Amino acid sequence: RFEGTCNNTADVSTTVTVLQPSTAPTGAISSNTNFCVGSIANITLSYTGGTLGNGAAAEWYTDAAFTNNIGSGQNLSIAAPATTTTYYVRFEGTCNTTADVSTTVTVLQESTAPTGAGSSDNNFCVGTVANITLSYTGGTLGNGASAEWYDDAALTNNIGSGQNLSIAAPVTTTTYYVRFEGTCNNTADVSTTVTVQQESIAPTSASSSDNNFCVGTVPNITLSYSGGTLGNGASVEWYTDAALTNNIGSGQNLSIAAPATTTTYYVRFEGTCNTTADVSTTVTVLQESTAPTAASSSDNNFCVGTLANITLSYTGGNLGTGAT
Repeated sequence: RFEGTCNNTADVSTTVTVLQPSTAPTGAISSNTNFCVGSIANITLSYTGGTLGNGAAAEWYTDAAFTNNIGSGQNLSIAAPATTTTYYVRFEGTCNTTADVSTTVTVLQESTAPTGAGSSDNNFCVGTVANITLSYTGGTLGNGASAEWYDDAALTNNIGSGQNLSIAAPVTTTTYYVRFEGTCNNTADVSTTVTVQQESIAPTSASSSDNNFCVGTVPNITLSYSGGTLGNGASVEWYTDAALTNNIGSGQNLSIAAPATTTTYYVRFEGTCNTTADVSTTVTVLQESTAPTAASSSDNNFCVGTLANITLSYTGGNLGTGAT
């Protein structure tokens, strides 16, 4: 206004606008973190502290270079990430762009199932291998996950964890199951079967369908055994000599031509893992007699009363079984 001797005038005015810079936010947070992938639909990003200057807005980014802007403002709602992601926020205005603050949203990953399982040893004879090593192939371990091994399809009997698990070799054929168990999920399982070849246990006795028969009266006999167990790849082998060199056939109830003389038959089990002790049965064959060829007396052509005794004898022929 004008102020003078006579008067003061009405005033007029002008406003000088001073634009204020922003002060940086002091923190950033997310409504959700440390969640399993797919379990949260959206998250809300917010900041704390700082002041927005003239023309300023809170701008959010997913990269430290601030090239991928995902939105503006306080309490920004976005789709939940599928992987762990760091979000950066700063104030951008007419006068300045502030330093940024960030928050990391940790997304826990599910495991993907292994594709195969195997053992360091298989198809071995019982007792020949002390330990086996179980391993898996394929798949990925999610957050907090480990490979868990079981020896039952119901997955109740846990025998250990991890890749290349060393355990005592089984004494019978066993199937081992493995799956990944973690914070977010348990995968489907895969399995491997370890085949353990069993030894045979020796038979306890042997017998023949016929015995103590006269030669030629029986055309065939049947040899059988009792007791014992056949191991993997094992068969019943019969022999006619104690040295077990003359093999005459295989199996239970082996039918062969009846022997012409008394014969002992030996049987044992022969398989992949062992050959058992043998047992035997003797088939007694009764022999026929062959006729004598002549008969004679110790004395002949003597006068009556001159000899007290005479001796009768024969020559030739053979006495058969039980013959006189």
